[in-house]
Amino acid sequence: GEVLEQLTTAGADVIKTVGHEAAEVVQHKYGEEAGKAAKEGAQIVHNSYRTAVNVKTVTRPSKLLKSTAKETGKQTVLQLMTQEEAARDDAAASGPPLKAASDEAAEAAGT
Repeated sequence: GEVLEQLTTAGADVIKTVGHEAAEVVQHKYGEEAGKAAKEGAQIVHNSYRTAVNVKTVTRPSKLLKSTAKETGKQTVLQLMTQEEAARDDAAASGPPLKAASDEAAEAAGT
């Protein structure tokens, strides 16, 4: 999952950097026009790589759905745990429950 995603991103960065540097060499050796063509070609290669990666992700919806469901479940559990902690903290801060006026009247009457 996450490691593969990072490798994919790193691959795109390598393709972009190598293409840019190669285009700089072409421009230096063959001139401005050739350099511009090389830069456009490098951009096409980079965009093609990113498109291929995106298509692969979209064509595997079960993996996408699974990772989305897993992350949603984690976030839901964390949110519920946070709410429970807040409720416990509020209860502890407010002290023991107050007696209702009817309870106090019943105690005074001795019942």
